[in-house]
Amino acid sequence: MPPPGFYQENNNLQLLLKSLSLASTKNTMDAARNSSDTTVQKAFINWQANKSILAKQFSLPMANRREDLKQLEEQTENLEKELTRRSSAFKNQQQVLQIKTTDVHKSLKENEVAIEFVRFQLYTKNWTDSMMYAAYILRKMILHPSLFRFAKKSNYKKYSTVPVQLPLLW
Repeated sequence: MPPPGFYQENNNLQLLLKSLSLASTKNTMDAARNSSDTTVQKAFINWQANKSILAKQFSLPMANRREDLKQLEEQTENLEKELTRRSSAFKNQQQVLQIKTTDVHKSLKENEVAIEFVRFQLYTKNWTDSMMYAAYILRKMILHPSLFRFAKKSNYKKYSTVPVQLPLLW
């Protein structure tokens, strides 16, 4: 069983990735790519690549993660700081992207639940071509989100014509 903050950190990463796609990402990306400052261009490319690697690493069991994960996180944070200093478009977007699980938790009313659906590639000693589906479920009465795993996509197809009924989780 993962430590209590594990699902919260993964959910924070999902919220960040979703925010990146919903916020003014295209404008920020264009601004970074078209910047006259080649340092900004290179830092942005490296930052994006690192974020992608981190997302994959956090989806793995702890025993299967890279040994240099902490250094990669620090490097990514440093790139983010550099981009924030050098690019006003990046800085403005980062201020929009500060939504965390704790923010969602605080905004929930007593009988409300927040559900974040996620999809990730299955890892069993090696990356497979199977996609897994899950949902982070956050309730007002519980600080950390729960993770509910669904079947693999290949197994889901046999149920796709039947309405899906989720078990009652609370």
